[in-house]
Amino acid sequence: MEQRRFNAGEIIYEKCEVSENALLLLSGEVEIFVENDGGSTILGYVSAGEFLGEMGLLSRMPRSASARAKTVVEGHELSHSELTEALSEHPGMALRVINRLSERLRFSNKRIVGDLEPIVEPGEGYSASKRTSHRARIFSGHEQVAALLPTEGIALTESEYSVGRAGIGTTEFLHRITLPDLESHQLSVNHFLISLTAEAVLIRDNASELGTCVNGTYLGKEFPLDSAQLTEQTNIVIAGGVDSIFCFRIVLG
Repeated sequence: MEQRRFNAGEIIYEKCEVSENALLLLSGEVEIFVENDGGSTILGYVSAGEFLGEMGLLSRMPRSASARAKTVVEGHELSHSELTEALSEHPGMALRVINRLSERLRFSNKRIVGDLEPIVEPGEGYSASKRTSHRARIFSGHEQVAALLPTEGIALTESEYSVGRAGIGTTEFLHRITLPDLESHQLSVNHFLISLTAEAVLIRDNASELGTCVNGTYLGKEFPLDSAQLTEQTNIVIAGGVDSIFCFRIVLG
């Protein structure tokens, strides 16, 4: 394990490079970003106490985004063997990683065995059997998206909705909210899911390319979490980077 220090603006990891280590942040803040034709898209931030790059290291996958120090950053850099040793010695840390891996595996298994229903149009096998008693409504949270959603919002009455890009790709989800995004591709086809039960409403990033932010908590492949629970009253959900126009208000109650 090596202690590392990065100055503000210094690149820590680059997209597509081999994941050879992970960083446990001791201090400072890191911004996660991707380069595109229009410049850089900031996906979100990782701060002290959190891991950076641990999932890529454990799965031996190339990095899906770049990481840059937003402030002076200090942390412990761990190899694959050092990370697994640290997880064996710190049950709380290991539990968090195991829970995340389990959540991803459980969701992948559902998709493989077909538990997630294929998309159909109302009138073609549509069923109201999975309605939820939790009341929620989604509105536009950005003026450029306001014309794409009704002013009164959309009432969420089913147990699960996929929110994402229309017109390209395929989907297995029955209930969808689709928006045009044919130029910038900030939205993935099934970018995030809204799951409603009688007890709670959850937002889950659906392995999107650019992640999802829920009330300031960043979700996605490069962040510590994949899902977050909504609070009562108004919630802000941003899909596709911190400055994305795809901002939504989800109101509970």
